Amino acid sequence: MKKPKLEKREIAMNVRVRPSVKATAERLAQADGRSLANWLERMIEAEAARQEGKK
Repeated sequence: MKKPKLEKREIAMNVRVRPSVKATAERLAQADGRSLANWLERMIEAEAARQEGKK
């Protein structure tokens, strides 16, 4: 996957999810050695790349 352009992290996103979803995401992030925020960012980037590949 192509590395994204380095940007300053200055935007916050607030989302509501079920506690079980958050617990799963936290477990997966920890297993990957990442913070939850970093893990989520990478998952969004990966999905965007996957969607672009479909076109």
